[in-house]
Amino acid sequence: MTTYQNANQTAIGNRSSRPSFGETLRKYRENNNLTQRELGEMFQLTQAAIASWEKNKSRPDFDTLGGLCEVLGIPLSELFGIQDTNALSGKEKQLVNQYRKLSASGQNIASKMIATLLEEETNAHDTALRADYILIELEPTPVAAGAGCPFGDVEPEYRFVRKTNRNRHADAIVRVSGASMEPMYYNGDLLYIRYATSADDGDIVVCSTADGAVVKRMIHHKLHSINPNLPYGEKNEDDNVKILGVVLGVADSADFADDEDIPALEELHAREILAFDRKHGT
Repeated sequence: MTTYQNANQTAIGNRSSRPSFGETLRKYRENNNLTQRELGEMFQLTQAAIASWEKNKSRPDFDTLGGLCEVLGIPLSELFGIQDTNALSGKEKQLVNQYRKLSASGQNIASKMIATLLEEETNAHDTALRADYILIELEPTPVAAGAGCPFGDVEPEYRFVRKTNRNRHADAIVRVSGASMEPMYYNGDLLYIRYATSADDGDIVVCSTADGAVVKRMIHHKLHSINPNLPYGEKNEDDNVKILGVVLGVADSADFADDEDIPALEELHAREILAFDRKHGT
C-alpha cells in the first residue's frame, strides 16, 4: 500500500471512530437529564422524531439545529464530528470562568501577569533559537556525483540550521546530483562542507573541474566514485581540478528551522543577513 493510501485509510479510520450525529445528540440529551419525549416537546416534535435523529435515520432542519445546540450546550463542531482546533479544553474553560468572576481590577492584574509570562516565554524562546541555530549558505550549484554540474550565475541563499557536530565547522551546504557516490550519498542529499584548498587522503571533497562541480573521494591524489558501477575517469592538468571544500556530513531534514521559527530567526540574525546580502549583492 502506498503512503498516500495509508494516509487516506488513517483519515477514514479517524472519521469512523468519532461519535455519530445521533450518538452525540443522545449523549447531550442524557447529560441534560431529558427524555426523548421532553426534548421533543421543547421543539413541538414527537418522541419518534427525536428517536429517528438519535438512530441517524434522519436529521433536524437547519433552524432546529441551532436550537438543539443552544438548549443542550452542544458545540456545533462536535455535533457534526468536525475537529475544532480553537475549542477550549476543560482546564481552559475553568480558567475562563474564573477570570470572568474577577473584578475589573482583578482582570486587569491577571491580564498583565499573562502578558509578562508571554513576554518571558518569548524571550526564552528567542534566546534558545539564537543559541541553537546558525545561518549558513546554500550554494546554488549542485555537486555532481558524476561528470560535473556547470557553475551558474545564480546567487546563493541562506538557511537556518540547528547546531550539530556535523555542521560545527561548516561554511556552506551543497546539494548532491547523481548516483556515483551511493550508498554514501544519494541524489538530492544536502552536504555540509568546510571550504578548503587541500584535503587528506580518504577525504570526501568538493572540486571544480573543467566539467563543473563534483563530489568525490580523494585517494592517492586522485578522485574516485564510491559506486563501483559508476567509476570516475582519470583526470589530467587540462581538467583544471581544484579542491573547493571537504565534506563534513549529510544535513538531516530535522536540522533545518521550522517555518514558524524563521521570522524570529531572521530578526535575531538581522545583521548576519544584511552582511550576507551585501556580500552577494542581493
